[in-house]
Amino acid sequence: MRNLPIIRTILALTLVTLIAVPYSAHAQDTQYKIGVVDLKKVFDGYEKQAKLYEDLKVERDTLQKPIDALSKSIEVDREKYEKEGKDMPEADRIALKEKIETNFSEYQLKLKQSQDKIDRKEKSIFEEIIIEIQKSVEEVGAKENYHLIFDGAKGRNNSLLYSSTTLNMTQKVIDHLNSK
Repeated sequence: MRNLPIIRTILALTLVTLIAVPYSAHAQDTQYKIGVVDLKKVFDGYEKQAKLYEDLKVERDTLQKPIDALSKSIEVDREKYEKEGKDMPEADRIALKEKIETNFSEYQLKLKQSQDKIDRKEKSIFEEIIIEIQKSVEEVGAKENYHLIFDGAKGRNNSLLYSSTTLNMTQKVIDHLNSK
């Protein structure tokens, strides 16, 4: 009975050894596949992103045309007011000044509405593209059996300090996205 604690200890050590040896052997056989993707380059290289932002630029330019025309009209009226205002009848001068003020208020409103609309669309496009990029990284990673994929963009707030170029799979992700 005095040997019971010793027997228990030997059994416990034997059990730990039986469990640990196969686990450590398995861990040594497992090789992890790690990849690095420069998300900025993927974003810039994604053709859909370029098309969506080009469409947004066209829409912005379309929205800007009436704003520019209103700005030009205000400028013409201001020049007229400055040059001819002293010689105008009082009622005409007041009417022109009110027209300038009204047009300027309309200009500010249209400019703000236009900018808000473009900002909302740009945010929506950005979010859509980021979701598609994330999904593509996951698809490529799963297809090629990667265990970990890091963002390798330089100068960004990420925890990756160094990566070998052999780990870089940025072009694979760009190609995958553009093949859809």
